[in-house]
Amino acid sequence: MWTLAIGVIVIFLVYDWWCHQYFKRLGIPVAPYYPVIGNAHQWLSKGNNNFGEECVRKYGKVVGIYKFRSPLLYVSDKNIVKRVLVTDFSKFPNHWDIPALGFPLDKSLTYMKGQQWKDVRAIMTASFTASKLKQMVGIFNGICDPLLENIANAHVHNKPIDAKKVFLGYALQNISAIFLGLDISCQTNLDHPFVRRIQGAFSPSLFTLIPILFPWLGPLFELMGANIIPKESVAFFKKVIHQSLEGGDMIRQCGGGNGLNKYTAIVEELYRHTDLPANLPIPEETGKPKRLTYEEFFAACVLQLTANNEATSTILTCTAYQLALSPEVQDKLIEEIDRNAPNPEDINYDTMSKMKYTEMVIYECFRLYPPVVSTDRECLETVTYGKYTLPKGLVVHIPAYSVQHDEDVWPDPEKFHPERFSPENKASIEPVAWLPFGGGPRICVAVKFITILIKVVLTRILQKYRFETCSETPIPLTMKKMTMLEPQDVYVRVVPKEG
Repeated sequence: MWTLAIGVIVIFLVYDWWCHQYFKRLGIPVAPYYPVIGNAHQWLSKGNNNFGEECVRKYGKVVGIYKFRSPLLYVSDKNIVKRVLVTDFSKFPNHWDIPALGFPLDKSLTYMKGQQWKDVRAIMTASFTASKLKQMVGIFNGICDPLLENIANAHVHNKPIDAKKVFLGYALQNISAIFLGLDISCQTNLDHPFVRRIQGAFSPSLFTLIPILFPWLGPLFELMGANIIPKESVAFFKKVIHQSLEGGDMIRQCGGGNGLNKYTAIVEELYRHTDLPANLPIPEETGKPKRLTYEEFFAACVLQLTANNEATSTILTCTAYQLALSPEVQDKLIEEIDRNAPNPEDINYDTMSKMKYTEMVIYECFRLYPPVVSTDRECLETVTYGKYTLPKGLVVHIPAYSVQHDEDVWPDPEKFHPERFSPENKASIEPVAWLPFGGGPRICVAVKFITILIKVVLTRILQKYRFETCSETPIPLTMKKMTMLEPQDVYVRVVPKEG
């Protein structure tokens, strides 16, 4: 009996050792690891993104780790990143197939593959055309009114603003209007059920992390009903979307505030391309060759609602912070705003498109604080890049934060320097060196949407106010790097402009 037990242990340890020689056999540097668990303890305690940045910084721009026995490759070398995301996209077309995602993420654009991804992406992209963005600008502008009221109230009471909280309220009210056509007063009530459900949509737990660490347990966890988005949140979103659609024209429900009476919500655009269950009204035929399934439709709605509000509030918070620390940059920005759009009624799509320095400031903030701090791809066939061979099935993880803070690509990378994105400099920037929304054919479809939204918000605020630091302003900024970047406790003072 003891002999058998010892034999089993020896076989297990030999197998474990052999699995952990994976990167050594490929000649790829590997971060120090422990037998059996590999780097799982660091991956869990520090988080995938923080640990990835640490590995790249310590061991090089191509480095392997092990989640127990599962290999994962971190790559921040821009030449290999370009091959993975762009040049050899056909060999890396998909994101890592995370086990036990659960509905609706398993039906979302992010995790779609092949022709299904192409078809659904085409429908989603059509929701962000220039003509749609022109309609949206008026809504962005209108929803700034309660934002300015909150700022004015803070100034009257001689208090700084909690930037993340203030901008999260704006982002949520804006996203609910743009995507659902609903006028929800998120800026005056952050305890609204809609707000709480969106904020709690992604709540990682041990139950959801186990199948990621042990992919072979994925089928079992799917049977057990594992779901990254809590089921009560899924049920809430389903109820909200169904009630809106069953009411017919969603615009009538929200009272036509903030210009919504002249706007067709994105959920309605998607609805017209969807084959819906019998209990919902059938939309008019669009003549489009591809129709969304109900699951695809619902997943698209939930993903846009949850992801865009975090990206918007994060970059607005970080921009306000940097402007408070950089008065000379803020002066240039205010000068451009005073020249092009000194009053709220001056704000429109064409005016916003002319404001190049504002765009430079936003792009530099995207570089310093990428909302999506990393991206990944799964290798569909074995490839060789120089001295590195990447076998079929290997998951390649690209820490965008590391790429965008690489001093070999960005001189003095921690400095806030909008001139990096001036027209003469922007042309020399390789697209794969700037990855706040991913890169290549799978880049986020809402980049222009978020950029022009931030332009409108900054313009409205800086028409009347300017940002300043205060005793509660954190220096340096504390960031939580999970799936998305989350600035912590950012307080700045907003004061009226002189003159």
